[in-house]
Amino acid sequence: MCINFFCNKCQELPINNPLFGLCDDQNGTKAYTNIDNPAKWIATVKNDYHVNLVFTAIDKCVIKDNEEVGRGRCDGMLTSEGKNHIYFVELKMRLKIG
Repeated sequence: MCINFFCNKCQELPINNPLFGLCDDQNGTKAYTNIDNPAKWIATVKNDYHVNLVFTAIDKCVIKDNEEVGRGRCDGMLTSEGKNHIYFVELKMRLKIG
């Protein structure tokens, strides 16, 4: 199976905020970025140089649950403008103590 990891329907618009979060609501929906609710952030992206970054949801979008059964996949990827850099992302919830 050929997989297009740059599928437009799975990509968000470019974001160049200096700080934003990556979220996964763990409810069967795909992961996404968020700029205004840090309480939802599982991962924080520090973007000091305001580089245009595109988030692509891989799990539940590029690769659906019924495709590639039994094969692991990450939640998403961030690509820099021009695709010079690719960052694959696996989001994991941490237990809060106290």
